[in-house]
Amino acid sequence: MNSLLIKKAEQVIQDFKRPRIFQIQEGMRVLVIAPHADDEVIGAGGSIVKHRSKNNPVHIVFITDGSNGRSRSESPEETINVRKKEVVRACKVLDVEFSMLEAQDSEFVPDSCLINKLRKVILEVNPDYIYIPHYRDKHRDHFYTNLLFYSACKDDEFFQNPGLLDVNILAYEVWSPLEPNVFVNITNEYDIKQQAMEEYPSQLSLIPYIKMMSGINQYRVSLFPLPKTEYVEAFYQCSCLKYCQEIEAYIENSIYKEEQC
Repeated sequence: MNSLLIKKAEQVIQDFKRPRIFQIQEGMRVLVIAPHADDEVIGAGGSIVKHRSKNNPVHIVFITDGSNGRSRSESPEETINVRKKEVVRACKVLDVEFSMLEAQDSEFVPDSCLINKLRKVILEVNPDYIYIPHYRDKHRDHFYTNLLFYSACKDDEFFQNPGLLDVNILAYEVWSPLEPNVFVNITNEYDIKQQAMEEYPSQLSLIPYIKMMSGINQYRVSLFPLPKTEYVEAFYQCSCLKYCQEIEAYIENSIYKEEQC
């Protein structure tokens, strides 16, 4: 085999390192960005419970109004009301605060009004950790949520705020498995995570999210194959600045590939 190819292959496998355990510390402020009500539980519910057990304040901001998560017999207005009530119950189980931006489900784009709303939440919470679905998560609203976050960060006020660009991003998985570099053992927290998910019956009637959630959390045990480990959440962790740079590069590369076709 070509020696140059072998050398390049050796560089590639440097990325095959096993993810490390992410230790949740006390005294941390946490912001969770969820495109839809239930994403926060699926992607980071166990870690949220772990943060609360350390008395870390957690604020969840829901981006959309959830109006598209319905059966054909329900109106968007009915669905919005139902999902708001579900959010209240789920957040009570998780013992967290929350806010809603109420962007139109499956239709929103990051306009200036929405960008300013999210920026305001970020600045008010002043988080040490931000959880957000990974920008490669294959869902239209999840990608636009990342673009919204990126746009909220690309602002003079944000850049002048000491430390905000060094905030830890923990990108979580919902629809697409990501390539994690950290993980959290949530075996002891999983029951509460499932209880929170059970507060979204409108969504569970459409898709078996608990099976989906349980499946990925059990699959991720391969990252921490020790006795009595049953459930694990996986994340991609980096600084806010690096994450924004990656979003920008991902968009530019996607445009370049399209232009080459």
